[in-house]
Amino acid sequence: MQGCPNCGSSDVVFDRDSGEVICRSCGTVIYTDNIDLGPEWRAYNEEHVERRKRIGPPLTCTKVDLGLHTYPTKGEYETRYSSPKLTYKEKKLQNILGEIERLSDVLKLKKYEKETAAQIVRKAFSRGMITKRTKPCVVAAAGILLSCRLHNTPMSLRELVRSMMNPKVKEQQVTRVYRKLVQMLGIKVKVDIDQHLLNLVFHKLNMKCERVVYDTALRILRIARQLRIGSGKSPNSLVAAAVYISLKLHGYDATQYGISKLANTTEVTVRSRIKELMNNMDIIIEV
Repeated sequence: MQGCPNCGSSDVVFDRDSGEVICRSCGTVIYTDNIDLGPEWRAYNEEHVERRKRIGPPLTCTKVDLGLHTYPTKGEYETRYSSPKLTYKEKKLQNILGEIERLSDVLKLKKYEKETAAQIVRKAFSRGMITKRTKPCVVAAAGILLSCRLHNTPMSLRELVRSMMNPKVKEQQVTRVYRKLVQMLGIKVKVDIDQHLLNLVFHKLNMKCERVVYDTALRILRIARQLRIGSGKSPNSLVAAAVYISLKLHGYDATQYGISKLANTTEVTVRSRIKELMNNMDIIIEV
C-alpha cells in the first residue's frame, strides 16, 4: 500500500466499518471505494452474530451426519425441532462413534487419531462388516487401536481394554475385530515390535528424559537383534533391559523392578537380559 499523498507518511490504516483507508498522521482519507469482504448483514452484539451467521463447524467423521445437521429456528424464542429419525443401522453407527468419542477422552487421544478411527469404522460400516451382534464398544476399541498403529502412537491392547471399564469385553474380542478390519479394508500396518514396545515403556515412564536416552535404547535393541541376543525370548524383557541400560549410561536413577513393571515382565527376566547385553556388547554399568 502506498503512503499518504498529502504528508507522505506510510502510517495508514484500513477502517473495516467504513471501507476507507485513512492516514494516521494527518487524517486524510486516501481510498473510499474499497470492496467489503465481510458479510452483507450487520450485528451489534454476540447474540445477533450467532443468530445471523450461516456457517457451522467443520465436517467431522465422528458424527453420523458428518456434522451437517442444523436445528431450524422458528419465531422469536428459537423453538428447536427434534433431530431427524435414524434407521437401525445409523443408530448402530451412532453408538460406535459415541464409544470412540468416550474412549478418546479417556485415553486423551489427539483429534486426528480420533478422526482416523471414525473413518475406519465408517468404511467397515459401508462394507457391511458391522452386524447386529457386533458390540459397539469392541468395534470402537479396534478402530482406535488401528488408528494408533497407523499414527505410531504408543497404545497397548491391555491398556485399551482396561480403559473401556467393561469386564465383559476381552482382549481376544478386540483382537478378532482388529484383524478383520485390517484384512477386509486392506490396510497395511507396518509395526516394529521393538520400537513399539520401546515407545510404550517411555510413554509410561514418569521421568523427563532427553531424546538421547531413547536413541541409545533403540540403538542397543538394533545391535542386539543383529547379534541375535535374546532370540526366541520375550521382546518385552529385551526392551526393558535396553531402557534400563540406557538410563544408567546417561546418569538417570532407575530400578529393575520399576522398568520390569512398565514392560509387563519380571525382574528376574530383565536381570538376565541385562547380563546378556552387557557381556555381548561390552557395556559396563552398575547393576
